[in-house]
Amino acid sequence: MIQTILIIFLLYIVYDFIYRNKKYTKNDPPGPIAYPLVGDLPRLSKLPHINLLKLHQKYGDVIKVWMGDFYTIIINDPVVVREIFVKHFDNFTDRSHPLPTKLLSNNFRNLISGDYVYWKRNRDLVSHAFTNTKLRSVSSLIELEANRFIQMMNDDYVATGQPFCPRLFTKKYTLSVTLQYIFSGTLPLSPNDKNVDEKMVVLAKEMDNIFLYIGRIRAERFISSYAWVCYMLKKYVFAVQNTTIVQCMKDIMLDHIKKLDPENPKDLLDYILCNIDIKDPEEIKIPLMIGTDLMVAGTETTASAIEFFFMVMVNYPQFQELAHTELAQVVGKGNKVTLAHKKSTPYFMALLKEVIRKYPIAPLSLARSGKQDILIADKYFIPKDVQLFINIHALSNSDKYWDKPNEFNPDRFLNNNHSDVFLPFGVGPRNCIGSNLAMDEYYIFCANMILNFTLSSVDGKPIDETLSSSLSLILQNEFSVLLKHR
Repeated sequence: MIQTILIIFLLYIVYDFIYRNKKYTKNDPPGPIAYPLVGDLPRLSKLPHINLLKLHQKYGDVIKVWMGDFYTIIINDPVVVREIFVKHFDNFTDRSHPLPTKLLSNNFRNLISGDYVYWKRNRDLVSHAFTNTKLRSVSSLIELEANRFIQMMNDDYVATGQPFCPRLFTKKYTLSVTLQYIFSGTLPLSPNDKNVDEKMVVLAKEMDNIFLYIGRIRAERFISSYAWVCYMLKKYVFAVQNTTIVQCMKDIMLDHIKKLDPENPKDLLDYILCNIDIKDPEEIKIPLMIGTDLMVAGTETTASAIEFFFMVMVNYPQFQELAHTELAQVVGKGNKVTLAHKKSTPYFMALLKEVIRKYPIAPLSLARSGKQDILIADKYFIPKDVQLFINIHALSNSDKYWDKPNEFNPDRFLNNNHSDVFLPFGVGPRNCIGSNLAMDEYYIFCANMILNFTLSSVDGKPIDETLSSSLSLILQNEFSVLLKHR
C-alpha cells in the first residue's frame, strides 16, 4: 500500500514538473525551470525584488514564473506595461484571487482587491470625495499633521537629546493623516499627547497585522491545497484577531450616521454615507471596506518611503545639506514648508523621487488577471486567468533604463522626470488612487524636517541598508537617529 502511494506520488511529481515547464506556444514568455509542487516559490519567498531583478536580467523584459500553483507573468518593460494596463485595460481590469485576500475584501468586492464592477463603484465614490470642495482640504490636514509631528520631534527628542526611531512615528504620521481625512479621528504622536481617540489607537495596531497577512509570497497564498487549509483556519483566527477593528469601525460609522449633515460632509466617511443607501445591509459594508483599504494602502507604503528618506539623509549627508540650502533659500528660516513651495524646490523634489526610485514604495504592483487570451507586443502570449505583476523594482533599478542605477544620484531627475519608466504608483486607470496624497504627505513632512533639523547617526556609523519586502519595501532593521535643531 505504501509502495503504491509512493509510486503514485512520484508519478504526480513527474507530471507536475512537465506541466509547469512545457512550452505550449512559441510565444510563451521565457522563465526559469519551475520545481514540481512549489513552482518558483523557493526563489521568490526571500527578497523577491532582488531575485526577480536577476531573473529580468537573465530572461528579459517579460518572464514567466510559477508562484506555487499560480502561473504568473512578470513585466519588466515600460512599453509592455503600458500596452497591457493602458491599451488593453479592458482585458486586465480584475485582480487575481489568492485566498488570503478573500478574507479582507468581502469576497473581492473592495477598492484595492475588488473585481472591476466593485472597484469602479468604490473608486468613483472616493474620487468624487477627493474632489468635493465641501470636504476639508487634504493639504491643510497634511500640513497640520506635519507641523504637529515636527513640534513633537523638537519637544521630545531635540530638547532631550534622545535618539529618535523613525519607524514607529512615521507610521503614526501617515495613519493620522488618513484617519483624520476618513473619520475626523486623531492619533497620538507622543506618549505625552492627550488629544487621543482610543478607537484610533486600536485601528493603528491592527494595520500591521493586515499588511503582513496579505503581503508576502508564501505557500499559504499560492499553493491551493495548503491555502485552503490555512484559509479555513485563519477565517476563524483572523476574525477573532480583527473583531476589535471591525467593531471600532462600525462604532465610528454609527456615530457618523447619527451626526450626519448631508449638506456639510466633514470627512470622507460622511461623503460616502451621503451617497449610499445606509439601510441596505450590503451597501453599508462599502464605507467599512473603503476605510480599511485606504488605511492599509495609505499608511505602510508612505511611512516606508519616509523611513528610507531618514536613512538616506544620514548615510549621504551631502544631499541633506544641499536640500536644506534650497529649502532655506526658498522658504526662509523659521517659516513652514507648504505644498505651494513644491514648484520652487526642484532639487528637493528630485531628492524625494530618487529615494523612491532606488527604494520603490511597492517593489511589485498588485496582481491583475486577464479575461481572455491575448498576444502582447506581437510576441508575448498571455493566457486568460493568469496573474500579472509590474516589476516596479526592476523598472527603477535596471541598468537597461538608468545610468548607474545602484548609485544614489538626485541629479538624474533635475532635467528629466523619466516618466516613461519611473512608475512608482503603477499606470493606467487602475493605478494607485492615493498617489497624489502620498507624495504630498511625503513632501511636507520631509521638507519641514530638513528645514528644521540636522539628522545624524547615533554611533557615527552608516545605517544598515539591508532590505526586506512584502507589499512594500522596508529596511530589515529598525534604526534611530540624532536630531539637532538648525
